[in-house]
Formats: sequence, C-alpha cells, structure tokens
Amino acid sequence: MNDIKFNDVSMSYKSLLDDLWRKGFTLISAEHYKCLVEGKELTKTELDKFYSRMNFLKEMLNDVKLRIHSLVMNGSDALERWRSFTSFTHPMRHLPRQLLLKCEKGKEPLLCTQAYCKFLQIAVSNPELLQPGSSLENEEPNGTKTLRSFHLCEAPGAFVLALKHCLANLDTKLDWKMNSLSSQQNDSFKHSASPIEFDDNFNNNSARMIFGPDGSGDILNFTNEFLQKFVSDFGKFHIITADAGIDCTDEPIDQERKMLPLIEKQLEIAFECLCIVKQFNYCLKYVVHLNE
Repeated sequence: MNDIKFNDVSMSYKSLLDDLWRKGFTLISAEHYKCLVEGKELTKTELDKFYSRMNFLKEMLNDVKLRIHSLVMNGSDALERWRSFTSFTHPMRHLPRQLLLKCEKGKEPLLCTQAYCKFLQIAVSNPELLQPGSSLENEEPNGTKTLRSFHLCEAPGAFVLALKHCLANLDTKLDWKMNSLSSQQNDSFKHSASPIEFDDNFNNNSARMIFGPDGSGDILNFTNEFLQKFVSDFGKFHIITADAGIDCTDEPIDQERKMLPLIEKQLEIAFECLCIVKQFNYCLKYVVHLNE
C-alpha cells in the first residue's frame, strides 16, 4: 500500500469518471445496420461473423459474472457483501449530493437523484436526442417544432424533470408535449427523496399521467387493444424512456428471470408508440445482460 501514490489513484479515478461519459459499444457493423434499415438479408458469411462476435462478447461477460460471483456471493454474509460490492463499484453514487452542494440555495432540482443524473448524462452526451429535426411536427405558424415524449414507469419523475431542464436550455423554438405512465400507489415509492416531492410532481402533471387499462400503472397488464387506443388518442412519440426495474438485491442471481418479461413489455410498448421516421429515440434502462 505504501507504494501507491495518492495522485496516481486520484488521476485513475478521474479517468474512470471521464470514461463514464464516453462509454458505448458498437454491436453491429455499419453494413449490418444498413441492411436492417433497407430490409436486405445478410450473407451467411456476414451472419457467421456477426454471431461469432456476439458469442465472444457473451463469453467475456459471463466470465466476469462468474468471477464476481465467486468473490462475493459465498459465505453467510454473501448478500451484505454483494450490496457493499455494488455500492463500492458505483463511482457516481455521490454525484446527486455533489450537484446539490453546487446549486444556489432555493434552486436545487426537485428530484436530484441517481435517475435524474442518469438522464442528464444521456442528454448531455447525446445532444442530438433533443434537437428538433425535420421529422418533428410543425404545429405553430411561427415554425415552432413539437417534441413528443412518453415515459414508462416514471415515478416520482426524475427523467421527466431532467428532460424539462435540458429542453429549457435549448436555443430553439420547441413545444414539449409529454405523457407519463406511473403507478397509482404512492407507497410503491416510499424510498424516494420525500413523499412531498413525489406528491407535488404527481399532482402538477396528473392530467398527463396514464395508468393502463386496469388503473394499476403496471405495464405488464397492457393489452394490444389498450396500446392501439392509446396511440389513437395521443398519437406517437419522438422520445420514449423506460426506467423500470425490479428490486433483486436479495436475489441477484435471479435477475435475468425477473427482468426479462419487463424488458420485453417495455420494448413492445416502445415499438408500438414510437414515431418511426427519420428521427426517434428510445432510452431503456438495462441492468443485466441476459444469458438464459
């Protein structure tokens, strides 16, 4: 330990933080993407090359998962060690507090949470997501563009608030129309920043919130009929976010089985509701690489 210099550790940590804003993985080649868009079929050689690369990535990821499991998930205190490990390896865990400290008194974001910071990072790293392009509707005589967003499983509303703040800084004429799907039950979010913050955000936007066919806000209960009527009533959207998750902290090894139906449903809803033109965006919270 005496050989480790503080400056070296500090620089390594700064490099890690910088890399967080540049992370991205190209899973398909430009040629493959072009074929998908144009509806062409890849040759057998091209497909073999693609699947070979996917299998290589899969083996590397599974190797990492096995190593983590062998180091952490053994012994009577395995769950506690797992929680400590995931907290320790999350370098941005202190970011919300640091942002609040830098804000002027009385001007702090209502929901300065990890979710707020997460969408802020996405928007700052990919400004084209919020730029009105030729695909956006011209609804006003003065040329104002309309950006339509739909937010799945969005409560207490950190993604919506982050998007609102990002749009406020755009130097363009843009009319933002938002719909959000949430849960009727405030108790589901008892771990939020505070019940008052949730209620304020909820009540101020209640007319824009959707609760599904049974009023529960559970997207797994969405039917094709409901989605078709929803699109007919509200139209399609340019940006869709899905920040849903299932608490698997007590059963981390069971993440894949629990998350798969939720991810499938989010994708189904997004494909039904996205405005499939030159410019559309879908942001999905993806917490585990599915293998089984």
